[in-house]
Amino acid sequence: MGNVAASLFVRDVLATRDGYPAWILWGNCLWACVAMRKNPSWPGWPARFSPMFSILYSYIALAYPGNVTANWLVLNRTPSALSSPIIFPTHVACWLLVHFFPLDALYRLLSADIPYRILDGVRAQNTQSTFV
Repeated sequence: MGNVAASLFVRDVLATRDGYPAWILWGNCLWACVAMRKNPSWPGWPARFSPMFSILYSYIALAYPGNVTANWLVLNRTPSALSSPIIFPTHVACWLLVHFFPLDALYRLLSADIPYRILDGVRAQNTQSTFV
């Protein structure tokens, strides 16, 4: 079992330096959109965010903060989260699904305790691999 986990880690998580495997990309974007919707008003913030602010904030501050800051501040290069042709469209698709899925079923499913923790685990792997 350890070899399988190590292989998955090396193949998918460390590979995010060059691109994002679909399960990490979608999991990370879904987590950020669900987290933004679960916490619509942090202390000092307005009670409701505009959709554009919600998309941008969840993208930059929740989904890819490590990618953006590490690449800009440490490596002095354009973050792959901003230059990739698939990451932002995937994030927008996830945001639309979380906010407009029929009967709000996707948000209710993903914001439940266990699915939300699984998405958070995917996000944590993505954040850790940014600095490798």
